[in-house]
Amino acid sequence: MFLFSVLCSINCTPLTCFTMSSGSSDKISAVDLLVADHRQFRDLYNQAKAAKDTKERQRLANAIIDAIAPHSAAEEQILYPTIRNTAKDPNAADKSLHEHQQLKEALEGLRKTNPENPDFNRFLELSEKLLFEHVQYEESQVLPELKAVLKPDDLLQMGSLLQMAKKFAPKEPHPEAPLTPPLNMIAGPLAAFTDRIKEYAMGGKKSSNQVSS
Repeated sequence: MFLFSVLCSINCTPLTCFTMSSGSSDKISAVDLLVADHRQFRDLYNQAKAAKDTKERQRLANAIIDAIAPHSAAEEQILYPTIRNTAKDPNAADKSLHEHQQLKEALEGLRKTNPENPDFNRFLELSEKLLFEHVQYEESQVLPELKAVLKPDDLLQMGSLLQMAKKFAPKEPHPEAPLTPPLNMIAGPLAAFTDRIKEYAMGGKKSSNQVSS
């Protein structure tokens, strides 16, 4: 398959290549999967902006971060190495990675800020702005080009691989982590493990106690 050849010729791990070659029972196009995630993000931001209760705002901020962090990590591991070979713009992957870094820094600020702090709204609004500027670029340029180049079977394989990457991705922004393979292939699962250990230590749930005032 074209996608399998592209990724495995770059720098993906043996596990990644095995996953692609063996397939997955949950078949969804990479484009459909990513767009569905974007719609989920919009819904979460709308809920967070409308929420009045402090605990509910904290819960929704956590939900936003929990949804975006794995999505971003999966794109960095799977989508962006691919578009280095498929995008018309040679800088498309680097532009997207730069936008991810800015978003991660804003989300890290949101994660560390108590909803009662005025900076909470600033980080919420900034992360929303950065996210949907990135989404507009991705949906208007990156994904249409990807769909035009890859065959339907390749897009399904890519969708399966994105789903797999999201399962092993961190649930927090980690703006200090590497953005490109092969280091992000290693750092991502390690960060995810650390995030899960922190959740277990807190009784399996996040709390507003983890944020500063």
